[in-house]
This record gives sequence, C-alpha cells and structure tokens, in this order.
Amino acid sequence: MDEPAKVTRATRLPFVQVATAIILDPSLSAQARHLYTVLATYADINSREAKLLRSTLAKDIGKSVDTLDRLVKELVKAGIVTVLHQSMNGLHTSSIYSLHDAGLIQSRAVQNAEIAMAASMRPPHPEDTDSDDLSGRMDAASKPQGCGGGGRTGAAGVAAPVRHIKRDLEQETLNESSFADAEAPTSKLNDRPDIAELCDLLADLVQGNDPDGLRPTITKRWRDAARLMLDRDKRDLAKAKGLIRWCQNDDFWLGNVKSMPTFRRQYAQLRDKANLEWKKRQEAEAKVPAHVDHAAPTNIPPPRSDPFAAHRESGIPA
Repeated sequence: MDEPAKVTRATRLPFVQVATAIILDPSLSAQARHLYTVLATYADINSREAKLLRSTLAKDIGKSVDTLDRLVKELVKAGIVTVLHQSMNGLHTSSIYSLHDAGLIQSRAVQNAEIAMAASMRPPHPEDTDSDDLSGRMDAASKPQGCGGGGRTGAAGVAAPVRHIKRDLEQETLNESSFADAEAPTSKLNDRPDIAELCDLLADLVQGNDPDGLRPTITKRWRDAARLMLDRDKRDLAKAKGLIRWCQNDDFWLGNVKSMPTFRRQYAQLRDKANLEWKKRQEAEAKVPAHVDHAAPTNIPPPRSDPFAAHRESGIPA
C-alpha cells in the first residue's frame, strides 16, 4: 500500500497534543518551549509538519525574527525540530517546520491505554464509591447484562474505571522524575553555599550592567542550572566564577547571558572565547619590545647594539 502523502498546515488547530518531556525539559529555555508549543498548534496531526512564514511565527510568540531564528536553532540543536527554508528569486518565502515529537506522544498514549485497560479489569475500590450509593451499585453489578436497572447501572459501570484511571494518572505524574526533580527534594539539593554564590554573582553583575539597575530574580531554574553545572557537568567553582565575570565584561556576551540556565548552556563556548582572547592578548604583549614603556608602547624595534657604548666608556658625552 502506498504511503499517505505528507500534509503541511498553515492554520492553527483549536487544541493540540504536546510532548510533556519537551515542555518540561530544563535544558531548553522557556522561550524555546513556548515556540515548540506554538509550532504544535500549526503542525499536521499525521505528518507533524507546518508551513509558515517566519514573520507569522515571530508575531505569534511576540518576538523579533532574529530572536525567532535563535530559538529555532535551539530546538534544532536539541533534535526536536528540523527546518526546510524555501526561497524564490533569492528571497525567503515560507519554511517547513517538522516536529520530531510523534514518538513521545505515541508512547504516552500507549501508557494511558494500558492504564485504562488495567483499571477496567479491576473491581471497584471502596474509596471510588459514594457511601450512599454503594448498595445500589452492588445490586446493579450483580444483575446480568440486559436486565433492567435503569441508567444507574451504566453510570456505575463507567464511573469506577474513570476514577481508577484518574487515580493512576495522578500517581504516574508523581512518579515522573526523568525530566525534572520534585520540588521539595530539589529545593533541599539546591540549598548549598556554592550554588548561592554562583547565582548571586551572576545576578549582581547582570544588575550592574542593566541601564535601569534591574536585578534578575534567582528562581528554581537558576539554582537547578547551577547545581547541574557543578555536579553533572563537573565545572570547577572558581573557573565558573571567573567565566561569569568575563562574560559580563564582554560587550557581546553581557547582552546574551542574563540567566544561569543560559550561562550553563553556553559554558563551553564562553570558555573557548575567553581562552582565545587570552591567547591573543598574550601574543600581542610578547610582540611589544622589552625596552619600550608598556604604558605608552611604540612600534620602534629594540636596537641590536648600543651605538654609544664607546663614548660612554671613554667618558665622552653621547
């Protein structure tokens, strides 16, 4: 049988499915997760593709086109989205965005179906039944199918499994810890002086660079990022503090690193840039002649020998 043709959409759907694993992924910025959710409102249910103008998408998320391009790159790097840009006569037209979340959504649907099937095979739990309705439901359940019993029998047959499913889904939600730690345990893990030191340093420097002196709020995401950077990424505390000071003193990076999650995500690139700048400065200093005053360097090369040495030895003034 031939495969169905792919379909792309350019109009929003009234409601959509999104992958919980993506919208709760702490490694993605909040803006990138917002963009993913907006793309999902356009994506076709089967092909998971959407054909859109960049200007339309930027307007939907309330950002500039440049910011949109940066967020799209973040999703592409994470493997969540691929983009096919289209052009005509050298000008950008629409782009086709493909979402790679179908597997995550399908696996969750399978889990929910398994929960529903297991719940339907389970006898009613006393907690799922109202006390004043228990005897009536037991009488109705004892009658064979097809016997009279009114609409109450049907309601009883559906109510218990639905409540079981709700209870299991609530328990499943409590057990999900692969993408974010629970609030209470994480708060205890984040209660460390080294984490506070990193967050306070970055917040202080960002506030100092802000024209209005606004200080960013140190949130749970900030503390999570600092903890993961130290524990999981194995970053040295002293080097991390030095790199924070460097990026907040750099004309480009001080405007692009304003939160701890961003700093953690850009750490390797910031480190490489800082090392490259240090090497260039060392090379430049090595080229300055040793006899030249470093406070007012010149391009005059040092003499190979002292032309006035003989005059000085004979006492004749140079």
